Amino acid sequence: MADKARKNSLVDEVYQNIEGWITSGQLDPGDRLNIEDISKELGVSRTPVREAIGRLIQDGYVEQRHNAGPSVISFTPEQELDICQANAYIMNVVMSILRRDDGEKTLAVELRSIYEEQKAACEAGNLARFHQASTDFHNTIISFCSNETIKKAAANIYRQLNITTLLYQTIVDNQNMGLENHEGILLAIEAGNMTRAQELMKQHNVEGTRRYLQRRAE
Repeated sequence: MADKARKNSLVDEVYQNIEGWITSGQLDPGDRLNIEDISKELGVSRTPVREAIGRLIQDGYVEQRHNAGPSVISFTPEQELDICQANAYIMNVVMSILRRDDGEKTLAVELRSIYEEQKAACEAGNLARFHQASTDFHNTIISFCSNETIKKAAANIYRQLNITTLLYQTIVDNQNMGLENHEGILLAIEAGNMTRAQELMKQHNVEGTRRYLQRRAE
């Protein structure tokens, strides 16, 4: 039992390392994942690396193509548009069915802390911290969805969106816009105006999609 727990812990650690490389931009879409190189980099055997990559495939970070090794998942422009539209649609649904008990107050407290972290990261010019806080902001909202099936679908779509739009967030104007949008959503939730929060989230995603596609066309 103890050996199994240690193995699972090691796989989790490898998973988190590779996930971090992907979400921070250290690995780009399409980059190959060499099991031997990763095992040497992390100082572990190849077995936990293989298992971690298997989980990353299930979670949508990595793909295994025929006659090729695992690589960071990449999308065509058409697929990227599909992901952006799917995220905008499902987040609108998520916002409409957030938990209504004490969930709104708890959500507001958690989002306030994340927003302040994101603001500090923006002011410091720390892209990695900014991106992580932005991710945490959206994932925290998703975690308060009252429908478990929709919650899982939304988390998966947002994970793919994150990989797709990482470079978009390197542009300072886009960071500022994202921060302003998050502040508006947060203030609406803190005020208990969930209808307004839903409207602002929709605007945030629609405008983000527009700007992202504009950048892709440049």
